Amino acid sequence: DLKAGERLVTVGFPSRLPMKIDRGAVVKEVRGDAVNTFALDSDTFEGSSGSGIYDESGALAGVLVLGGED
Repeated sequence: DLKAGERLVTVGFPSRLPMKIDRGAVVKEVRGDAVNTFALDSDTFEGSSGSGIYDESGALAGVLVLGGED
């Protein structure tokens, strides 16, 4: 269960670039609707969809989709 303010790590290969790791991602909002989703503040951009999002223990917390505008 994620909580607002929790630190996360995103790892991906956006737009065919070398691996991008953001160790400074933070949960902004947890949404407990029918589809368990959360919003985060991370250094990602268009083309980052599909990046793995991990908690500090290395467990998969989610997959990045629907990013904001660059």
